[in-house]
Amino acid sequence: MMEMTRETAEQSLRDIEEARRKTRFDADWGGGDLMMILWGAVWTFAFLGSHYDPEKAGIFWMIGDALGVIGTWAIIYQVNQRVQSQEGQRIGIFWFLLFVFIFLVLAVMHAWDPIQMRAFICRQVRLAIVVM
Repeated sequence: MMEMTRETAEQSLRDIEEARRKTRFDADWGGGDLMMILWGAVWTFAFLGSHYDPEKAGIFWMIGDALGVIGTWAIIYQVNQRVQSQEGQRIGIFWFLLFVFIFLVLAVMHAWDPIQMRAFICRQVRLAIVVM
């Protein structure tokens, strides 16, 4: 039978605390990795569609954004089943309000051409990522 010394016990407690800290950090990431992959795929789809058929750019972006929003809500729902945190809720509200803002600006400024519209959306999302 192995005997535990004070030093071994302290090291074990430090290891447990480190594992706890890493687990909490991974859980707090909250599916962000999946969302980055999802939105990367959405943007790739929409930009490729816009490049090869510019007349239908709006349709590609509408389909891509709809799939992205549905996918984002699915990821958020799955993550919320595992972890509930105030910070995660604030981040979700932030992104929701950002997309409402983008939608409202595009609705008001409907005279933009597709290139300006894409640049505006990309700038807003990149700014949000930097702010976070």
